[in-house]
Amino acid sequence: MKTICSLFFLMILLSTFGQENLITMTMEESDFVGISIKGSGNITIHWGDGKSNIYTIDNDYTKAYTHRYSKSSENTRASIMIRGNPGEFHCDRSIATDKGWKVYINDFLLVFKDNTTFLKNWESHPVPTDKDTLSKYIHAPNDWVVYLDEDEIRVDDVRNYGRCSTVKNKLPFEIRQSNSKMINISAPLAGLIDVIEVEDGYLVGFNRGEWGGELYWFSKNGEKKYEISGHQIVQFIKRDNKIYAIEGLAHLAMTKGSIIEIEKQKRKWVAKEFLKLPTAPQAIQLDSMGNFIVVTFGTNWSFDKGETVINATPGLFSIDREANVNILVKDGIWGDYLYPSSMVIQNDVVYIGMRKGVYKFDLTSKRDEWLLPE
Repeated sequence: MKTICSLFFLMILLSTFGQENLITMTMEESDFVGISIKGSGNITIHWGDGKSNIYTIDNDYTKAYTHRYSKSSENTRASIMIRGNPGEFHCDRSIATDKGWKVYINDFLLVFKDNTTFLKNWESHPVPTDKDTLSKYIHAPNDWVVYLDEDEIRVDDVRNYGRCSTVKNKLPFEIRQSNSKMINISAPLAGLIDVIEVEDGYLVGFNRGEWGGELYWFSKNGEKKYEISGHQIVQFIKRDNKIYAIEGLAHLAMTKGSIIEIEKQKRKWVAKEFLKLPTAPQAIQLDSMGNFIVVTFGTNWSFDKGETVINATPGLFSIDREANVNILVKDGIWGDYLYPSSMVIQNDVVYIGMRKGVYKFDLTSKRDEWLLPE
């Protein structure tokens, strides 16, 4: 039987404790499975034939639920496996019909405790440094994303955050490689996307990891476009009314990246290097002085910038307007283990979302902490 592993968008309606939160997942037009959360540990599984089952979650567990039904002249067996604890858990789904078998691995994360999404409710711990502890974090179930919501720092699992903040919310048109519905992941106009609006349209960065990437300009309605460069864009950022982006790749033993500046010359957008970085950048923000704060990820190598030698282990860097580099954290704990994904700076304190927890670094005192959910 054919196995297809995929991640699908879902809709999350978070509400207050005791009210019901509905999560719906559309697999195909003929298949529908949903889950409701009520209280701190009750779930209702909604099957494709309209029936439902209520379950109570008490302790850490792994449990599978299966339901058989017939729909559209097909015999269907829908299964959902739940892994985790009463506070939060991951779900894998599978659908077997007469036409074949489909499996959706780590399809979504359910969180019962709404207050866990506020970083202020997380607990502070000493920063772990021993490799045995850090290597265990490779298998942690959560890759955390930090973001600002009305001046509050929130945290969400990357699986949920990515679904709730898709590029569709940033562009008024759909980007398509061709008239076909098939997506060629190794071809242009595909991959992870970041977008920034400009006066004549949009700058869109595509990043396909080891399959490459590029930077494009699109008109406001998406009907016109051209390739600006072959950079693998990770994130756009503005400083002093200028547009910059971090770009690069960490794959196997290779790690590379840079900060580029994007400007208009002779009525066309062009990209030029502002600073070559020691390792692949993962996130960038501005501090109160307007310095870039960049977190990088990758393996060890050396990089010369004039008379300055930067030890190119993964780290946290401050970069001023003249491209001078100040090393804030050398050989960061995230190393090859924790995959930093996002950054928020509030009152000159840096928060970096990554696997297992959130790394906190005070730019003034240079003290760091390790934040974990309650």
